[in-house]
Amino acid sequence: MDAYETAPQVDVIIPCYQLLAFNKHHFEDLVSSLCTPENRVYIHRIIVINDDPQEDIASFIELVCNEKNIYAKVQLVQNTHCLGQGAARNLGASYAKASYLHFIDQDDFITKDFYQQVLFPKVDCGLASLVVYDHGQLRKHHRLWTDWWYKRASKVADLSFFMFANLAVSPGQYVIKKRVYEEIGGFPDLKNKGSDDFGFLFQLCESNATFSFADKAIFYHRLHEHQGKKQLNITLSVKEFLNTIAKPKRFFLRINHQLRQYVFFEQVLSKICYKLFFS
Repeated sequence: MDAYETAPQVDVIIPCYQLLAFNKHHFEDLVSSLCTPENRVYIHRIIVINDDPQEDIASFIELVCNEKNIYAKVQLVQNTHCLGQGAARNLGASYAKASYLHFIDQDDFITKDFYQQVLFPKVDCGLASLVVYDHGQLRKHHRLWTDWWYKRASKVADLSFFMFANLAVSPGQYVIKKRVYEEIGGFPDLKNKGSDDFGFLFQLCESNATFSFADKAIFYHRLHEHQGKKQLNITLSVKEFLNTIAKPKRFFLRINHQLRQYVFFEQVLSKICYKLFFS
């Protein structure tokens, strides 16, 4: 029997916004990285959420995916109004049937054997190494001691003392069991946008989710000028999220929850944490 016949299956969820305007070539790179022989055998569905009602991306998605002979696995969902990234991811997850979920943005991409490396059937969350693709330049985004902590952790909660440096981890960097995603309630849908990733990781750290780090799998986070950062308000968004959840049980999360109610922690301590672990 082919080993791939028993391979764990993952639904890849891709929220899109202004895809045709700014991210056509980025999306093509993403599809190419998903469609390597090593990756595609693990993919059950590719669920594309078009969160831009002004763009008709159906023909473009069909063209790109047909070129890679993977269109049969693609499901396109068109929103009638813009939901925001967190809500769009949750909508995509509602269509998912596979055991694992991978949320990846339209402008990022992965290594050719990403799923082979990062999918651990006995682990709830598998994390890959992060490399920033900054206008054509590659740079590793972890310090050695960050990788050391990742390698020694057996649960996501073991990393709660630095909360993945707050927003330094993109959902594209990890693959998570659908069951765990549902248990923690998915991504927060907030009025102030910007901390969807933070809110999800915060709840994941509060859970008992098991964890493994695959340093040979690489997630490439692309930096470019069309990322909509001007629409985000991280400070208000984090505060809004923390005001909607109960006081955490875990020590470091409880301290994080308390201190983040103050602007000082958002502006100073979180930056120190980011520099210490990731710069």
